[in-house]
Amino acid sequence: MKRKKNNNEELNEKLDDFLYFTKHIVNELDSLKKELLKATRGNQAAAQRSRVALIELEKSGRLFRKFSREHMPRVKEYVLDSN
Repeated sequence: MKRKKNNNEELNEKLDDFLYFTKHIVNELDSLKKELLKATRGNQAAAQRSRVALIELEKSGRLFRKFSREHMPRVKEYVLDSN
């Protein structure tokens, strides 16, 4: 039998998801930057990887936007209350 989560546990999970997601986007941006630098030097394989990375970043951006609109007001309240 599953125990029902209280609001603090739910918000903690949302905050953990949010932090994981933002770290993931930052990592995607770092790898894109490296590939773009290689592509500017004429590396065609790096240019292809950059295009693929941009598509993935676009998907991540959409998910981030959806998540932030849905959960950020509650996460923000939780963070302010816990300080």
